[in-house]
Amino acid sequence: MIKTLSKATKGPTSMVNGPAHLAARVPAFLWLIYCFACATFRPTVHGLLFVCALVVACLFAAFVKQAFVVAALAAFLWMSYLLVWPKNLEWAVTRWWLEARDWYRPIVKSGSLFAAARGDQELLNAIQGYLDQPTIEKPLVGEIPLKLSGSVERGVCRHVCNRERERRRTSLLCNCGIGGTGKTTLLQLTTVEAVRTLKTMVDDHVTPMEAQGKYRPLGFFVTFKDGATPICADRVYLEAKTFPILTVIALRMAYSVVVPPSSSGTTPFVDYKKFSRMIASQCDMTSDKDNFDRIIGALRRVLQWEGPMFIAIDEFKVPFAARTPQECNVGLEKVCKHLLDDAKVLLEKTPAVKHAVYASYIAVSMNDALYTVQFSKYSKRRLIAQTMPIIGLRDVAHLVNDGNSGPLRPHQLLFLLHMALSTGTPGVMNECLARYKISEEVCGMSRRV
Repeated sequence: MIKTLSKATKGPTSMVNGPAHLAARVPAFLWLIYCFACATFRPTVHGLLFVCALVVACLFAAFVKQAFVVAALAAFLWMSYLLVWPKNLEWAVTRWWLEARDWYRPIVKSGSLFAAARGDQELLNAIQGYLDQPTIEKPLVGEIPLKLSGSVERGVCRHVCNRERERRRTSLLCNCGIGGTGKTTLLQLTTVEAVRTLKTMVDDHVTPMEAQGKYRPLGFFVTFKDGATPICADRVYLEAKTFPILTVIALRMAYSVVVPPSSSGTTPFVDYKKFSRMIASQCDMTSDKDNFDRIIGALRRVLQWEGPMFIAIDEFKVPFAARTPQECNVGLEKVCKHLLDDAKVLLEKTPAVKHAVYASYIAVSMNDALYTVQFSKYSKRRLIAQTMPIIGLRDVAHLVNDGNSGPLRPHQLLFLLHMALSTGTPGVMNECLARYKISEEVCGMSRRV
């Protein structure tokens, strides 16, 4: 009788704890680990709900027969999916950073200034090096030496230091001009100056270690022109009913911090096109602001960074070329409201420090002055307009005395003086000098032949 009872007791126990049941628990256990790793990024409430679901699932797996285990596992998978799916966007961005890793160099660029195109990145670094050490030679923008502008310092002071605002609307720092007027270079110079100013402001609030660590200010140069991140690469977003301007800005910011792999053999355009297409499936096209916050949140975790950011947006009107002017106004106002008016205060004012540090600052360049005024009237937002740099007689004298390009001929000098006195457009001057340099090289080769 005792043996019979022991056998009767042993049968069901072996069914529950046997090898088959243990094998059935392995995928569930792996899924639990995966979901727990994803849930750690969620808010506290979601984390607590996840822990409760985890405990219930473990109890079912340990004490209930196979049929109930399958049902409990299915319910748990559904619940964990609801908890984890909003973080797919952050995970997709982080996964791309991990896949972009190169064995011979770090994944993230060093420094505090970021641009996707190599030329823009090199110019930002050169401008920063010159402003830190004015004794070194001025960097060249094409064939023209960099020309500093007093409007940059004044505009950055009004926007960054003073945070000018009227009726709770923060003033917009901007410049506008046609191609060749130097608006892109002026925007890059503004980015470098703004990061330098933010560094001084942060130093007043925190210790030197924190100022160089998690609270360090970063500058991002975002452009929609042809090159590393052209707007045509965002076809999925272009087809949306309302263009998600904040989302595409955040994508370009995330892309700009990564060093493109040298061994892949692909161009930056292809890399960004793949990156944009991969992230599009995880974005919520109805929540542009949420997409921006989640992408930048992933960026902050990867960089271990909690400091302010200055975002320079070049050629803002390009994404709205096929849309109405009203849509462009709405898009720019959305950017200003989210990144300026609703920006979080990172470091509050104190009796000793009279200025606060906000999470984000922006500057915009456009090629249409009329549109800029129309936007100001539409949004009732004041503009901090920067004047374009003009090539003057002193700059011509510097070019004449520059021995790198050789001596200028009389008719070439006369042409430069005419351009300086009439238009002073850097783009035209640069084209003139570039053609002169090419002609000199051709003449030198013909003489040697």
